[in-house]
Amino acid sequence: MKTTMGEKIKDLRVERHMTTKQLAQATGISEAVINGLENDNGRDVGYSRIVELAKFFDVPTDFLLGFTESRITKNIELKQLGLTDKAIEVLLVKHQDNELVSKLIEHTEFVSLINAIDIYVRQLAAKSINTINNLTAVVQRGVENYTAAGQPEGYDDAMKYINETKVDEDEFLRYRITERFNQILRDLHSEFNADEQMPSVITDANEMSVNMINLLDMVKKREVEIETPICTLDRENITALINEQKNLTAADSMIINIPERAAVLEFTTRTPMIPDWPQDYSGLKIAFDEMFAYWFPDKKPDEDCLYYVGKDSRERWDDEGQQTEFLRKVKDSSKALDSSEGGSIYLEYDEGKGKDDKSGCLEFNFGPDPELAGVGTLDRRSFERGREKAIELLPPDSEKRFKLADKEVSVAEAVRFFEDSISSAPYPKKPNCALRVAAVEVFEDNGSYGFSMRCSKDIGGILTEFFYGEGSFYGERKYDTIIPSFGYMLRSDEIEMLQSCIPSIIIEDAASYDRISPFEDAVKRISSELTDEVTFEVQRAELCYCQQPIKNEQGFLDINGYPARVLPVWKLTLFNPNDLNTYLCYVSADGQEFSYWVKKGVSNE
Repeated sequence: MKTTMGEKIKDLRVERHMTTKQLAQATGISEAVINGLENDNGRDVGYSRIVELAKFFDVPTDFLLGFTESRITKNIELKQLGLTDKAIEVLLVKHQDNELVSKLIEHTEFVSLINAIDIYVRQLAAKSINTINNLTAVVQRGVENYTAAGQPEGYDDAMKYINETKVDEDEFLRYRITERFNQILRDLHSEFNADEQMPSVITDANEMSVNMINLLDMVKKREVEIETPICTLDRENITALINEQKNLTAADSMIINIPERAAVLEFTTRTPMIPDWPQDYSGLKIAFDEMFAYWFPDKKPDEDCLYYVGKDSRERWDDEGQQTEFLRKVKDSSKALDSSEGGSIYLEYDEGKGKDDKSGCLEFNFGPDPELAGVGTLDRRSFERGREKAIELLPPDSEKRFKLADKEVSVAEAVRFFEDSISSAPYPKKPNCALRVAAVEVFEDNGSYGFSMRCSKDIGGILTEFFYGEGSFYGERKYDTIIPSFGYMLRSDEIEMLQSCIPSIIIEDAASYDRISPFEDAVKRISSELTDEVTFEVQRAELCYCQQPIKNEQGFLDINGYPARVLPVWKLTLFNPNDLNTYLCYVSADGQEFSYWVKKGVSNE
């Protein structure tokens, strides 16, 4: 009998007489993620965690993923399969019959099926079919001209025959695809015996054909992502490429965020960035309670500290700095909250409101707040902001170790805990992206170290860089505000602070790229735009998403949701040792446009 991935992980753990806590300590994967995996409800686990578990238990990743029931099959890294993160997530958490998936892939007609789909989606046969139809049209016009003086007997039958020879590309290719898929279904159906029938949802070949056609429509509409080759250069070759340019040199700690393959999109987004916020107070309160219990499991919220922002509740100050309006408490405002009038709200839990000394007072904001990019904040206020001393900026996979308040850990270990904690949170219910740590700033505070996690949303393998303000791909960029995602860690087992760290984003009017300009060309283009009198140090090299704000009819930023078009760009972060400024240089994904932005007197991002 086949077992799920969760059952396999649990069996392997029990065989070694380990608790989930011991397994978490041994692998560096949080206990919450392991429990989620064993219960088969883990979300956005990331295949790196599966690889770590496979290495620890000394079994193939194929065994954990359900591609095989054998523990001794040769281990194949997931990246070799060329699957997207979304495809891997489906295999991991959707509970489909992976044995059936394997038989589908093994079928002799499977390659022909994929080739037929590829021809249809990419319209590879369009030219040939158009040629056939053009020839048919020529014949038809010839017959019509020949019989202009009068129609002989059999004319209608001849014209009907000619019309039948015309090829409808869409109909023809759909038929070829469904024909191959139906053949595979018939063969698989006959292979299963009476004791192990195929799942009921696919026993009807006609129903499956309809589903396949619907899927093809989604692909053509770009509702399903198609991966694009990005860059196959490793760190050594990227460093060599940069050092070959006469005015560039790669920093020893250069951070590289460039995937080998990714689903490259351009799309429109807006705030709040979460597509599925609860639309009423009761739904928002349920989500708030779930998140509060997750982040603060040993604490119950004090109703005297729970406020709402929106409707009839806001804070305002006069010109002299005196507060004139105050937030209303949830417990005193049931009538206003239950009303559908007045717009949306978000909830603010603040134990320090009105206090001079806020140390140790929890703050937790949750809900669609446009000023916070729709995600709110978490802050334990365990240390005084501003007194910490920045030490260095490191990549997220750094193995360099630092002594935190409770124990010594590596940067990579802290990053794994941070990302696991966010991905395991109960909200959002359906994340459409992942949250990744792009860089880690190490700081010192009162004799111990801490980590400032600089985060970004990972959409199909590409990290985002979101700016709000004036901007153009031509000439120098000028931005009013940067809204970052970041978090602090003072302990190895606890997140001190979060800002804008929910793995979800609104994606509208999306279009995908079949190909982008090579990274090599982008580096050379940026080098050509720089002076040769200075050697710039490259601190970061990445492919990222960057925003172009959409202005209203008057030419101003639209503060109603801050809509923006999000575009893929190549980006190099350069440090100029002469003026001590940092230059962010961009080349559009099609290689046509160059732009830059200057951060005055800053040696790193």
